[in-house]
Amino acid sequence: MNCKPGDLAVLVRSCAGNEGAIVECRRFLGYVGNGWVGEDYWEIDRSLPGKFLNSGMPSEPAPLARDSAMRPIRDNPGNEQFVVEARNKLKGKTEINERGEVSV
Repeated sequence: MNCKPGDLAVLVRSCAGNEGAIVECRRFLGYVGNGWVGEDYWEIDRSLPGKFLNSGMPSEPAPLARDSAMRPIRDNPGNEQFVVEARNKLKGKTEINERGEVSV
């Protein structure tokens, strides 16, 4: 498992174009197989657009993300400022580009 409850995470893979989105992992749902690709999912802080993998057609936005498609953003030494800026991004105060660079 990549993430833990409460982690901020960046989406690194998405068939619906959500790469680079920063989300908060709320609750681990585990294996979800009812119409979704059978993988471990998290409930996240907001709904994101989706696509059905078998048809490529858009699906209803849902507050779910695959654990394998996210990388956590944690308070590691030297990473504190990035975590602060990522939290502010969730509040709409900053922007983070596709390379993970923060602009205020």
